[in-house]
Amino acid sequence: MKAGECHVAVFCDELPFRTALSAAVRAGGERPALITSERVLSYRALDRESDRVRDALPRSGAGPGTAVSLALPNGWAWAVALPAVLKCGAVLAPANGLLTAAGTTAVASVTGPAVVLRHTGGLD
Repeated sequence: MKAGECHVAVFCDELPFRTALSAAVRAGGERPALITSERVLSYRALDRESDRVRDALPRSGAGPGTAVSLALPNGWAWAVALPAVLKCGAVLAPANGLLTAAGTTAVASVTGPAVVLRHTGGLD
């Protein structure tokens, strides 16, 4: 797979997210799931990385039913953070990764996230 190409191993609206993700990891294994200019992640590596972030989220106040904002640019970090948020049972409250700190704060005042993931600051 080359940068810019898309391969979807599993896509089914009737499967719970965790079931669909597990099926994609089993089907994709070590094949590339994400290719960016910075990193190439296999399905298994993407799953492991998102597990690592998922495990850190509750220590920052995220959990079932809480909102987590992704103030991240499009890229590998966003692709890792999204499944991590869903795996810990939190709700996604996206914010544009190109916003200034003031813009992120304005969005957060509306969405009320328990945690904000930022590219430069990690877990807030």
